[in-house]
Amino acid sequence: MRRYIESAAPDEGDALSDDLVFNEAQRPAGGIDGPDSVPPPPEREYVSLVCLSDAAIALDTEPTDDEGFCFRCMIGKQMRARNSGGSTHLESMDELIRTQYMFMSPDELTKRVQHMYNVNLRPTIECEAMRKPWRRRVIWEHIHRHALTPDMATKYHLRVMGAVLEVMANEGIVYKGATPGARKVDLQSLKVYASISKEHLRGLALVADPSASGSSFGGGGGKMQNHKRFGR
Repeated sequence: MRRYIESAAPDEGDALSDDLVFNEAQRPAGGIDGPDSVPPPPEREYVSLVCLSDAAIALDTEPTDDEGFCFRCMIGKQMRARNSGGSTHLESMDELIRTQYMFMSPDELTKRVQHMYNVNLRPTIECEAMRKPWRRRVIWEHIHRHALTPDMATKYHLRVMGAVLEVMANEGIVYKGATPGARKVDLQSLKVYASISKEHLRGLALVADPSASGSSFGGGGGKMQNHKRFGR
């Protein structure tokens, strides 16, 4: 096939692949390889594996003048330091996040955390002006950004890898053969699956026993620290 390309003036030492550019003026109507060329594949549309749904975010309709208000960052730390009446409920909320993050859906987890805040913690805030709505979107952001610990980061990566492994197992390894009923294995995909599953199992072992010896999640040599207090 003829490829309509031309070479730009290269700088000394530049790789040849960096110097080839398409000549738009010579591009045939049928595509770069001519009228019989195969059209380019459509752009990939990626999907989120671990995220809060738009439907859950839309349920937060209580009016507020502070959409970014994060109770755990702005009030929770002081509440814990003073050992106030809400500190026990705060411990329960943190424990819910630590123990259920890997198992509950983002929608369900943020729903429960928000309910605990509204029922048990929000009424105990001394300053009435600070008894603001804690949006589920901000709760999810707090878990992943505001107070991220190695323990929670590991659990996040495990959720992502678990979702990837599930997709691969169901849609990316075994495919239909040419004859009816025949099935074939994509060995390259199987190799990737085995590599990811190895890291996944290593991470699960660390979460189950953070003090266990051996290599850390991701291939490093240290031990993962088990942070006792989420949100500190």
